Amino acid sequence: MKNFAEKHVMHELRRDLAEAHKAIEAKYGVTLSVETISADRDGSKFSVSVKGVVGTPEEAAKKDFIKLAARYGLAPEDLGREIVLSGKTYKIAGLEVRRGRAKVQVTRQPDGKSFTALPGQVSNALGRTPATSDAAPDNLQEILDLIGTMGKAQPGPDFVAGLRREDEILTSVMALAAKSSGPVGKVIKFHVADGYAFYLVTKVDSRYAYVMQIPFADCYQYSGVVGGKLDRLVAEQNIRQVAAMEAIFAKKQTAA
Repeated sequence: MKNFAEKHVMHELRRDLAEAHKAIEAKYGVTLSVETISADRDGSKFSVSVKGVVGTPEEAAKKDFIKLAARYGLAPEDLGREIVLSGKTYKIAGLEVRRGRAKVQVTRQPDGKSFTALPGQVSNALGRTPATSDAAPDNLQEILDLIGTMGKAQPGPDFVAGLRREDEILTSVMALAAKSSGPVGKVIKFHVADGYAFYLVTKVDSRYAYVMQIPFADCYQYSGVVGGKLDRLVAEQNIRQVAAMEAIFAKKQTAA
């Protein structure tokens, strides 16, 4: 009996699953890919995570490119453009994202053979500088300095006044964060217990958003933040939600 805790067995299983998926893909017109495989320490049990999308792998790669290109310093309209890599001409064919890591699918011209390239290589080949939306905003240090003055409210006669002051500081932080053109420098918040856990996004990569906690009120912590980072997609969704709520609140205040 095979031990699924052994790496070579897992690789063999992944390859066999990919082969077995072909019949299902053909029958249902979908694309299946194995995301993760994990096994118990003794190798007696294992679990497999499979991602499925409607359409062929080529169609799925094109859809992902159009949807996610901007995150990797590219643009949806780059799909189908020709680039030169190592002296050879390629056509941009799609985007492949697995476990948070992205590769651009390209086809060599004129034989059409498929290859992959890193987003940065493709961006450079297009004569484009890396995306600046992920760069730190000019006012990031100002935001950090303001946050550094928080967390001072202590139980006692001045506690309420201290909370009021921190609320004013947080409002100033939110106003500065709203000026950031990208995720870095934005404030995200998650509902916890009877309040919120607040964080500032200080850096991002293709997979994670790196955050620091804003010590406001009870200093609640969100369970999705581990080691100062959380999934970038979660962070970006939260940024959009915070912006939408702020817009609604501002509209109500204007109406009043």
